[in-house]
Amino acid sequence: MSRSGVSLDTKDFDMKFKRVVDGEMQELAEKGLFEAMSEACHDADAEKPYIPFKEGHLKGSEKIRRPKRTKGEISVLGGFNIGYAARLHEMEPTRAARINWTRPGSGPKYLEAKLIRNRDKYMKITAERIRRGQK
Repeated sequence: MSRSGVSLDTKDFDMKFKRVVDGEMQELAEKGLFEAMSEACHDADAEKPYIPFKEGHLKGSEKIRRPKRTKGEISVLGGFNIGYAARLHEMEPTRAARINWTRPGSGPKYLEAKLIRNRDKYMKITAERIRRGQK
């Protein structure tokens, strides 16, 4: 007991708070990151540069993997037909300029550009998922 006659025991709170942060909060963050990656893939088709159509239809090849937790980090891998998409993504700008893209406004870096430009939007999606899950 303290000199003022009041004491506060936080053992129960500390134990429960750790469970929330280590369990439920991370699960919600995983769901939020998955939702954010889904939105980024949608944006790749809705904002310039668009998903290109040259040798195949990338839009239908969208894949988003389950989020992974490693050493206190959570990540999600997503995108489009990896082999084909990687060739377009890493294409030299001079070569890309010579290609007659079949969809006006399409081109390389169609997903990366969205991840950079809309970063705050995707973080808000993740944060909102965590907030909604805590109610």
